[in-house]
Amino acid sequence: MSFFINTAGNPVRRHSITWQDAPSSMSIYQPFAISIEPRLVEVQILPDPNDPKTISQSIFLPACKSINAKKDIYVSSATSIWRLQPLPILELVDQMVTKQEYETAINLLQTSKEIIPGIKERLIKIKTSAAYHLFSKEQFQAAMGYFISAQVDPLKIISLYPGLLPAHLQDKLSTPFNIRDIENNPRALPELEHYLVEFRKNKIEYSSPPELLNSGYTLQELVDTTLLKVYIKHKASLIPHFFHLKNHCHIEESERVLLEEKKLTELILFYKSKDLHRKALTLLAKSSNISPNDTISYLSQLGEKHIGIILEHSKWVLQKCPEDALKIFTVDRKDPLSPDDVIPHLKQCAPSLLRPYLEHIINDPISPNKNPEYHNQLVFEYLGSILELIKQSPNSAVVREPGLIPAGKEGGELGELRTKIIQFLENSKYYLPEKMLSRFPSNDLYEERAILLSKIGRHEQALAIYAHKLKNFTMAEEYCDRHYNKDSEESRDVYLSLLNVYLKPTDANTSPLLDPALKLLNKHYRSINTPKALSLLPLNTPIDQLYPFFESVIRDNTKTKRDNQIVKNLFKSENFKIKDELSQLKTGVIKITEDLTCPICNKIFLGTQAFVARPDGTALHYHHKNDKQHQSWFE
Repeated sequence: MSFFINTAGNPVRRHSITWQDAPSSMSIYQPFAISIEPRLVEVQILPDPNDPKTISQSIFLPACKSINAKKDIYVSSATSIWRLQPLPILELVDQMVTKQEYETAINLLQTSKEIIPGIKERLIKIKTSAAYHLFSKEQFQAAMGYFISAQVDPLKIISLYPGLLPAHLQDKLSTPFNIRDIENNPRALPELEHYLVEFRKNKIEYSSPPELLNSGYTLQELVDTTLLKVYIKHKASLIPHFFHLKNHCHIEESERVLLEEKKLTELILFYKSKDLHRKALTLLAKSSNISPNDTISYLSQLGEKHIGIILEHSKWVLQKCPEDALKIFTVDRKDPLSPDDVIPHLKQCAPSLLRPYLEHIINDPISPNKNPEYHNQLVFEYLGSILELIKQSPNSAVVREPGLIPAGKEGGELGELRTKIIQFLENSKYYLPEKMLSRFPSNDLYEERAILLSKIGRHEQALAIYAHKLKNFTMAEEYCDRHYNKDSEESRDVYLSLLNVYLKPTDANTSPLLDPALKLLNKHYRSINTPKALSLLPLNTPIDQLYPFFESVIRDNTKTKRDNQIVKNLFKSENFKIKDELSQLKTGVIKITEDLTCPICNKIFLGTQAFVARPDGTALHYHHKNDKQHQSWFE
């Protein structure tokens, strides 16, 4: 037995060479290993490093002692010398091929140092023969290795597996052999799967086989469709993953196979991978074992460009489970749906979802919708629901009286909706209040109406609601606190407006509210024009009730007058001080002499040169005044 080692003493081949007897001498003459043994000379073709198989030849030359294999091969005994002449490499390769020793033939060609014409084509031919030979022996892994190395047309490899090719393609090909029950062989399909996966992964470029011309298939379609069939037979769990990747499966053939195998879930994924969404959703709707949530989830993944499909296939889920189906239109998308498409659809198919949908797009924390039309629509949705609940209230045990219970405190759905609409009317800046007023009842929903009136600056009408309809003077005063602005002509007299509402109600059947008016005067006298306020008071108002108001006004005016007098005197004193400083500066004298120099340039003042006098008595040349670097001297 012989081993191949490197200079470090480590084996360099997995397998050793076994001899018939113990060699007394040995030599390497590529691609041969030659040994002298007691009864003969043995020649072996050096095997592939990964293949233990060896081919040897025995030459009976007795009593040989030595061997020399440099340029030629010489073997000698005590009395004779023999020259061994190897066969030409191509002749030896042909012998190996004839004996179906393909691996050896390939090894001979690959290790030969000779220049052999057409070696590449010869290698491909032998590897192809080796692949078919190994495949026929059910050595599928080794066969696939040679198929790949020889770049054998995938169509021919697939044809070795009956039933994987479409019938019209299988009829065009003749297979050299058939392996019985290959589809049930536990090693056959896994190796084909590995080959097809490697083909896709490495993107091997093959010229399209002539058999595919006008067949309706490209090579890539054939490979991917075959891989799908392999997965169906061998690894069905990998089909969803396969469809999540980009694939080129032939649509009609894949559809046929998946339907035959009743792989409906996988067929839906296939349609989705091919953007055949209408087919996928139709199948989802027909599948009794698939819940509406699957359709909802599917539709939620489609964007604006598929809006027609979304609207068409959302109808049945909107009717069957409307609350869950709302997710179709509210889920976050890269390509969001236009409300102009969604709103009419919801109005027609699920009117109850219109309000939550509008709430979603308007209250979106990332990109709230500011379209006035949608804000108006949401107000109308709230209003419609509230009026419907109010219409049902006569049937309840407790009779509802408008304005008796504060908005939002009614309890139940009515209270929740009124709280929502009031918050929305107060906070939204985008609805159009002038369009709202005519839709709101004049004998109910007073708080909401007051908010709308305030939005269009009709403060007296809003305050009249708080004062006379709701009789809530606190809310009326809080309204004035929110809107008062002494610098705004529109809002500086808002407290005066409330006073007018208290004292001069528009309804002849309503009495003036003198007590709230006097309390307002006493509390907010600084924000109310006194002469105008006095003109509103009834002539029979008792003077003792006005005493706190007059006292506060007079005290405040007196304090203001005193403060103004103090400020005036301070300014007057400051004025005298500045005049005194100016007078002292004017009396200062600067004497320009022949040796007086400018501290900036250290030059003397010549003749009538202009100069600048500083308060400290320093003189500077005037022309320095325009130099930025010397500005600090003139400050």
